[in-house]
Amino acid sequence: MDLGCLPNVFLAKVTHYASLYILLPNLVRNLKQHEGTPSVSIQEYAVLYEIFIQSALHYQDMTAACLPATYSSKLFQAGSGQSHQMRKLMELIPSEYVERLLGDFNGWGIRHHFLLQWRGIKALTVHDPSNATEQEYFLRQDHVFNANMFSTPGDDVFVDVALELSVKEGAVMWCSDSHAVALQRLLQMHQTEANKWTRFGYYNYKWDTCAYLTSVIGCHIITHTTLLGQFNATFAQMYTTDKCLIYDMWVSNNAKFVTAVNLMKKSKYTYNEFLGKLYGVFADAAWHNDVHTWIEAQVPLANVEDVFTDVSVASFLDLVYCVP
Repeated sequence: MDLGCLPNVFLAKVTHYASLYILLPNLVRNLKQHEGTPSVSIQEYAVLYEIFIQSALHYQDMTAACLPATYSSKLFQAGSGQSHQMRKLMELIPSEYVERLLGDFNGWGIRHHFLLQWRGIKALTVHDPSNATEQEYFLRQDHVFNANMFSTPGDDVFVDVALELSVKEGAVMWCSDSHAVALQRLLQMHQTEANKWTRFGYYNYKWDTCAYLTSVIGCHIITHTTLLGQFNATFAQMYTTDKCLIYDMWVSNNAKFVTAVNLMKKSKYTYNEFLGKLYGVFADAAWHNDVHTWIEAQVPLANVEDVFTDVSVASFLDLVYCVP
């Protein structure tokens, strides 16, 4: 089963890149679905929070001093009453404390697992799977965790690998009808399988809803049990950098969303104000911004140096639309 489908709790942020989760597969059988993902109950969160606090009292006085004493107080602090129940603890903890925290949770239950996730930012994190020095640095930092935490190196570590296409002073866009062929060529999937994964309406296959021109649009594919292609990808995404024009990671992404009510509001202009500003964003960018195309796949560590390595520029000739 895909790890993202398991009931889980975001325990802590460890470093600038690393986040720590606890996965609870035993809860799958007796939990109702919540927005497509099994949810953890308030009572179960409260138990986990109590363990977290007790562990912090033993090893991290400063962390413990900043935590509300009960989970109900934590809920109030997080303002969870304004939306769905709070689905994470997300405390900040020093990296040296990770192994002790895991030890405390290991004495609590059965069949639970831990997930340590690194998430970079593409503008700051270079995608270079051949850089052995950097790979070793991220995956074997003794002050973050003991390297022996990995049961079988390569089987329980997954890495996002990306490939970028660009033309100077031009735009490269995915053709909407090329997704299946792209999976065949880039992830070495069989034609039948690629067509199955990219058929319209398939719940694991989503077009990039940030794109306003549906003939040149990317997609993302999430797997649950069946892996993608020869490289056993658990996730694949095709997109273009012009989506960043309406995306702001620090605020509420105002340019990315609009409601029917807002579209129908009366305006002092002869046109809808939101659509006018949206048009202005892309009209200005047409003269100032190149558009790059990305394909990204999440593969086991053992396949990191193989995925995308034998792909030639000619492989993309009928997959993308290029405007020089």
